Amino acid sequence: MIVEQFAAFIPKRFRERVGRMLVYAGIPGTAEHWLGIRLVLSVLFGIGAYVILKLISDSKLLVLPPVALLAGAVFTFIAAMAIYLLHVYYLQEDRARRVENVLPDFLLLIAANIRAGQTPFSAFRAAARPEFGPLENEAQIAVARSLGTGSFSDALRELSKRIHSTLLERIVGLFAESMRSGGNLAQLLEISSTDIKQRQEIHDELIAQTRMYSVFIMFVLMVGTPMLLAISVQFVGMLQSVQAQQAESLLAQQAGISFLTTDVSITPQYLDQMAYIILLFTTFLGSCLMGVITTGKVRLGLKYFVPMAAIAILLYITGRLLIAQVISVITF
Repeated sequence: MIVEQFAAFIPKRFRERVGRMLVYAGIPGTAEHWLGIRLVLSVLFGIGAYVILKLISDSKLLVLPPVALLAGAVFTFIAAMAIYLLHVYYLQEDRARRVENVLPDFLLLIAANIRAGQTPFSAFRAAARPEFGPLENEAQIAVARSLGTGSFSDALRELSKRIHSTLLERIVGLFAESMRSGGNLAQLLEISSTDIKQRQEIHDELIAQTRMYSVFIMFVLMVGTPMLLAISVQFVGMLQSVQAQQAESLLAQQAGISFLTTDVSITPQYLDQMAYIILLFTTFLGSCLMGVITTGKVRLGLKYFVPMAAIAILLYITGRLLIAQVISVITF
């Protein structure tokens, strides 16, 4: 297809990595086809951003140089591609999490089938039920492969290559090795299931213990920081207003009030612009920290960035308006 030719401009190593992510996420199709479509869409988004910025600049609402127009288009293109890749990454991690949640029950069911007299292959096949979600689909694929020319052990190892889970990979390797050595497979699966459940319980307890830290971080980023910035902007505005009034008063100059007659180089307009940058930067770092605290992975915290930044900016604007209203009522 034509869209697949666009993917030829992407390095081969990156295409292979995206291909593995698509397999882990359960998305059918080749990496070239997926990347080609997303590249075309991202380019269209970039062109659309350029046209919108150009119209805004021509309408004199906001005069932008050509470099800014080009930078906006490039940024939109990169942001669109990043969102597409993050979406696949989230699907991959969500699929792995769902598999790990049902893995203990799946192992217990296999062990029960083996104790009932079934062979490991029959027990594995009978345990693949719809309530196990993605694990049931991958188990059916492994069973179909083992019924062909491949062996059951090789099909099991292929199962761990389609789900990005270190835990599943270890369990599958242990399962295959136990079948090869002839150990007590049912007992081994039961012990493994118990260990996984204990690990999940410890993980849930750790998340519960760190929940207060997460709430404190979100409060500081979305409430504390916007309010402090809003107060700072209003304070600088008031200080400049007082300085302007004292500059016109000869009596105030003779009184020697030096701390108010000192020129302030920071203007409210400059501080207002910096406030938006500070809020975006701090909420971005905060979302990364939230991902580390809750899941141990930075990229899983990026999904909190957009809502956190939106709430922080909204509270900052609201805080500025409220503080300005309160100050006008007091001074009046």
